Amino acid sequence: MGLKGLKPSSSEGFEIPPAGTHPARCVAVIELGTHTTEYQGVAEDSEQVFLVFELVDEKKADGSAMCIGRDMKASLHGKANLRKLLVGWRGKDYGPDETQDLTKLVGQAC
Repeated sequence: MGLKGLKPSSSEGFEIPPAGTHPARCVAVIELGTHTTEYQGVAEDSEQVFLVFELVDEKKADGSAMCIGRDMKASLHGKANLRKLLVGWRGKDYGPDETQDLTKLVGQAC
């Protein structure tokens, strides 16, 4: 079948957190490697990361931790989703020469 033939699976069996804002903690930053994406006919290689957050006050029916995650381009470009997430998290924008060590996010409350 190949990866291009995959279809989204049912969310049956997965517990979805209630809507709203929840206190959380970053529990993992996973490097997904370089991926090629195409936008308006232009191919681009970019590093991708997957961030995992444990919802502090939410538990699954079995009592285990409820986690959510998101994959995105590892970029602090002005329009990058990672930058938007981090700016909202830290409460201030990045300076022109400022960097972010993503490994330091693990264990941080958000």
